[in-house]
Amino acid sequence: MWVGGLRDPERWDGMADARYRLRWPKELFLWEARRVNALPDDVIVDATALLLQEAFDDPAVAEAYRAEIGALISSWTTTTTDLLVRSKAWLTDLMADDSRLIRFAPPRYYAEREGHASAQPSAYSSLVGEFAELLLALREQGYFPTALPRDCVDDPTDWDDVSIRASRAIRVPFAWNGNPWATSDWSDPLLYSLIEYFHDAAQRPRTPGTIHSFAGCGAHYGEHNAASGGAVYRWRVNELLDRHDVGLNLGKVGDERGRLVRKFGTPLDDAADHRAAEGADDPEDEVAHAIRVFRERGATATQKRGALVLLAGALEQRRQEVKVVLGKDEDVLFRIANEFGLRHRNDRQRMDYGDEFLDYMFSAYLSAVTLMEALERRGGGQSTQDATDPAA
Repeated sequence: MWVGGLRDPERWDGMADARYRLRWPKELFLWEARRVNALPDDVIVDATALLLQEAFDDPAVAEAYRAEIGALISSWTTTTTDLLVRSKAWLTDLMADDSRLIRFAPPRYYAEREGHASAQPSAYSSLVGEFAELLLALREQGYFPTALPRDCVDDPTDWDDVSIRASRAIRVPFAWNGNPWATSDWSDPLLYSLIEYFHDAAQRPRTPGTIHSFAGCGAHYGEHNAASGGAVYRWRVNELLDRHDVGLNLGKVGDERGRLVRKFGTPLDDAADHRAAEGADDPEDEVAHAIRVFRERGATATQKRGALVLLAGALEQRRQEVKVVLGKDEDVLFRIANEFGLRHRNDRQRMDYGDEFLDYMFSAYLSAVTLMEALERRGGGQSTQDATDPAA
């Protein structure tokens, strides 16, 4: 067990000093913590320690857990059952204590607070350079055991093999030696394909596995999990994409999961995610299909108009209810569908508009559909709770 080589628990006084600032989003931590608490008994202690180490900014949080578990191990009266019960209870108590799950925010020092911080870009300020750095950081944490394995003196990373695997999967020529500086020639199609490829390859390790310290390569991680790896990877990459304002995010549900989709930058993104999740397993769900088509990266104006027709049809089925809820605004929604080249093509149609107006129409229609469906569920006594997994 990882806790076996702990410092003397009697000398550890950091439990009260631990700052419980999450590095991960709170929902992601709670989701993964519940999954860790359900792991097999022989790995749960180490898995909990690794989760705390990764999810919290302050290493003292993981040390506090290790100290308590180490004290139990040191006691000759402690049984394995006692150890497992206490480990699960420790993590359960932490999950329930909202006051300790503090959102992490990078500190803002004087120059930044007073507006004197330099706007000069860093060496890796480009999206492609920062993505390469992110890949290498996740590689060190054991997230890509097959696609991008960690270096080891007994089994060094074969960058030719990494490049060949990726090239075959994305069907784009790709060669990389692992140097984040050697990425300036990555085209957008290559970069975006790699973002999706490594999403599918991401697997979060739950335990540190065997220690290979004499070789200088540290722990060989174990208990890899694709669902957890994908969730963490999507959060990290989407945060990066948002910083660079590229208007894309990795999708979270259904056919969009792990694929780059257009992002609107409004609460509508969450509404679209929720609605797409509800219809992810239903091929006949026209609203979910419309969302997928409209948000697809590279969707044409023709495809977007087709998606809008589906949303307009979903409202048409509820026209009387829409009129009651929206009043005179109801007429505007259907005039758009009938007079802006969506349902009809004749000389009375207004066709001279750009993609921005298509985005506006999508926002209006999806908002109306989401509202009507929520009211229907409420009227039927059904919960309107988000259907997506919070870790997605």
